[in-house]
Amino acid sequence: MTDVIRSEISLLEAEEQSRFVEMEAIRSELIRSGAIHKLWEEKQCETRNLTLQADRDLERALFDLEVERAAEDERLAGYLKEKAALECQQELLLCLTKEVDEMRRKLVNETAIFKVEKQKLESDVQDLVENEAPSLKPDRFWNLRKQLFIYYGPGWRKNLGVSKAEPKSLSKQF
Repeated sequence: MTDVIRSEISLLEAEEQSRFVEMEAIRSELIRSGAIHKLWEEKQCETRNLTLQADRDLERALFDLEVERAAEDERLAGYLKEKAALECQQELLLCLTKEVDEMRRKLVNETAIFKVEKQKLESDVQDLVENEAPSLKPDRFWNLRKQLFIYYGPGWRKNLGVSKAEPKSLSKQF
């Protein structure tokens, strides 16, 4: 059995040696004919072409990316300007709202003061007309009526609550 195994191993080694010699012959033939060198040159040329194409594609992609980045930066700048303008308008609106509120408070206060002063003036005028009109000289009385008419308009008696009765001394003259 060992002889069979040895002979089998020898046979295998001989086949391997034969294949190796055959491969060397093919290789020598390919080298001599230039087929390997030609195949190698074709592969290198193809690799160079693919590398150049990849570089061009990369440059084009980087350029497109840079253009897109510039456009995005412009849009962002526009958005930031709009945001700043809106914030400015919001601040202005807030200031105007405060100013309007302050003016409204002042107007309410001034209206209240005006109403009080108007009531006091109307009361004083009514007292003057009712109490002191008989003692006024006729020309001062008519002068007062004229001023009241100019200030209060045609319905000054009604506005002041004064009766139409005039002092007797003046009605006789006119």
